[in-house]
Amino acid sequence: MKAFVSYSLNDTDEYVITILAKKLQEQGFYVSAGHNLHFPDTNPESLAQIRTSDLFIGILTYNGQINERVQHEWLYAQEAQKSAILMVEWNVALDEELNNSQNIVRFNRQNPDRAIESIHRYIDGARQNAGLADKNDVFAWILAGMALIKLVRLLSKN
Repeated sequence: MKAFVSYSLNDTDEYVITILAKKLQEQGFYVSAGHNLHFPDTNPESLAQIRTSDLFIGILTYNGQINERVQHEWLYAQEAQKSAILMVEWNVALDEELNNSQNIVRFNRQNPDRAIESIHRYIDGARQNAGLADKNDVFAWILAGMALIKLVRLLSKN
């Protein structure tokens, strides 16, 4: 299985990607991340990586410099019908077409418990509705949920 991680973080937070990748690898994923991360536009290499991935995880933070790129890649993953989760810091404005999307978790660094509870609800809902829910959503939350809880906890430690 392959996971693609697209992120917009400031330099001091980039260490969390290494830890997230390790956690995903423990779940059996091969992990790749966005190429040319400091280039603001989506590039064909990243799109090819997303197309061949089983799971997309996007991370948007207030101090991130390429939030628009991550949003574009999230939309691309949705169009490609990939299992996709978007983690969004509470004070980041989303493009209009993303506002009502599913599998978006808002987090607040000063109060991570709400986001962690939300992730647990997604995981529990995916497990309970495995036969009824969208197969991509079930897959994403069951396999990546615990790694995302770790991510929220790491970003909340200042």
